[in-house]
Amino acid sequence: MRGSRKEFERYLLMALGSADEARLWCRYAEDLGYATREQAQAWRASFAEVARMLQGLLARRRRDGESPDN
Repeated sequence: MRGSRKEFERYLLMALGSADEARLWCRYAEDLGYATREQAQAWRASFAEVARMLQGLLARRRRDGESPDN
């Protein structure tokens, strides 16, 4: 059985939260000396890009009213 549209949107929102959390952990890694500034910035930029893609998908689904089947 497939999930509902609302359930899929909930997973998208959780993924957005995880991307934001990962960006924060990148900052911690830099602050604690586990990653160079350049590496941490590259990681944060990658997670920001993922977050933008998730936001776009969420906005499109809400705008178009698509179901998870589409």
